[in-house]
Amino acid sequence: MCNVSNIKQIIFFLIILALAVALWSGSTWAKQDIVERDTNNDGKIDQIAHFNKRGKIIKLEIDSNADGVMDRFQYYEDDEVIRIERDADGDRQVDGWDFFEQGKRVRYERASTETGWLNQITWFDSEERPLKTQKDTTADGLFDTIYYFEQGKLSRSTKDTDANGRVNVWQTYRDNKPLKRRSDNDGDGRIERITFFDTEGLAKESRHDPDRDGNMEVVRTYRQGVLCEQKKDFDQDGRFEIVTRFKNDKPVDEKKDANADGRFDIITLFKDGKPHYQEKDTNFDEKKDVFVHFDAKGCAERIKEDTRYTGRID
Repeated sequence: MCNVSNIKQIIFFLIILALAVALWSGSTWAKQDIVERDTNNDGKIDQIAHFNKRGKIIKLEIDSNADGVMDRFQYYEDDEVIRIERDADGDRQVDGWDFFEQGKRVRYERASTETGWLNQITWFDSEERPLKTQKDTTADGLFDTIYYFEQGKLSRSTKDTDANGRVNVWQTYRDNKPLKRRSDNDGDGRIERITFFDTEGLAKESRHDPDRDGNMEVVRTYRQGVLCEQKKDFDQDGRFEIVTRFKNDKPVDEKKDANADGRFDIITLFKDGKPHYQEKDTNFDEKKDVFVHFDAKGCAERIKEDTRYTGRID
């Protein structure tokens, strides 16, 4: 009887010990599952680390701006980060994602803070340099602009400006600055405008096909990206029939060859972007015979003529 009683006591003790060990172990793991830190000693928790039961980190929450709200979340597998989520605007909604493979960033995604839709995706090469970026620049949910990179430098881009799914703007770059842009504004498959840029990325010349016949009849030149001259050759004979000079994006004077003989017959001066004074050679004898003065609205208010072509006003 005594032996049986002792055995029962021993069994009971072992059960109690096992329960105590289990409870202690559980409490120990609970302490290790989540670790909070105040890294800048301001009295606020700014990092919360989550560990699995093997003691490996699986998630790290970070308050990067010391506002008391966690805004960066890092996820791990086998001690390597696989994803980072960010709340850039502090609204407690994640709007940026970085994805990693073998410790290197391979993709970045960003969402619009207004719509919540993805508006940018960037892929990276093996050296974590940008390789390709898609952007939704109009907030319609469609990626309309694509940028391509070579060795981390922007090399070219395409754009769909009318949301029909077809590219109609092509641009190349040098030193991450625009070099040349071709535009098909009406979507007919033919280029209506070509723009060339200087070493600063500012427009220096553009060619235009206003009548969409496949010929660039209009040439514009720029100084520091500002229009300074426009020339038009409508008959494609290599000679410009109309030459207009600009200042501060407004016309200053204009010369026109009305009969395409290579000589300018009409000279117009502008004031505040409107016609101010004009001289014409109506009989093409290289002598001006019509003189027009314009009012402040650019309307003719006084005209003088030499109708007999004698060199004197009638």
